[in-house]
Amino acid sequence: MSEIDREQTVEIGGVLGIKMEGHSILPHRNGLKVTAFRNACNHLGMAIDDGEITDNILTCPHHHFEYRLDTGEYLTVPDPPLQSYSIEARDG
Repeated sequence: MSEIDREQTVEIGGVLGIKMEGHSILPHRNGLKVTAFRNACNHLGMAIDDGEITDNILTCPHHHFEYRLDTGEYLTVPDPPLQSYSIEARDG
């Protein structure tokens, strides 16, 4: 299992686009809950780590499609959710 360096802290309510084991990952932290998804929109596969976050919903910076950050659910159109990864928080 890979670890995120301390310098790569995921702020509460935020996301952090990182490369891990050849994958572009998007960890998200909401209080004590941590989730991680593929850092790519379902629409065109473009990175979404620069998207705006409001009320735990990430808006794709390219085409404004929306995703729930607790589940990866695609809110704009009925489509599969973001690809998720197992992740756990340790030491903060």
